[in-house]
Amino acid sequence: MAKEKDKLVIQNNILIAEFMGGEPANKVKDNPIAYTFPVSFGHQETWDEGGFVGSGASSCWNIEDLQYHSDWNWLMPVVAKAQELSGIGISMSWHIEKQYEIVLSYIKHYNNKH
Repeated sequence: MAKEKDKLVIQNNILIAEFMGGEPANKVKDNPIAYTFPVSFGHQETWDEGGFVGSGASSCWNIEDLQYHSDWNWLMPVVAKAQELSGIGISMSWHIEKQYEIVLSYIKHYNNKH
């Protein structure tokens, strides 16, 4: 059961990474194993551990190291982008698990419309 949950978290984090402008960096059998982001992407300007494997004009994060589901520093830039795109805002929660689900719901809705 835990492995299925881990797979779902990775799939959802990939969805968020793509929403945030991440591009697949390395692939194994057409499946991305890492995503590249511009250096100006939120918190990644200052982080140099926990998945950071590059430098220069972009940063590269292994998919297992994406922390949207567990770290407010990762999730809040996503909330800010969703707020900006929605024009009216999205729901907010004090609980990261709930906010993560709200963000995922918004991104799925956004992707279906665009």
